[in-house]
Amino acid sequence: LEENAQKAFTKYERGENLSMEEFRLLVERIGSLNYEKFVILWLNL
Repeated sequence: LEENAQKAFTKYERGENLSMEEFRLLVERIGSLNYEKFVILWLNL
């Protein structure tokens, strides 16, 4: 799980499109407090 979250984050940093599964992993990793901010960031990529 941790490795997959790291891979998803690397893709996110590169500006690559994430699958919904990868996005979910990232959201879990980052935590619900930042969820709204993260969604806004993600939608603006």
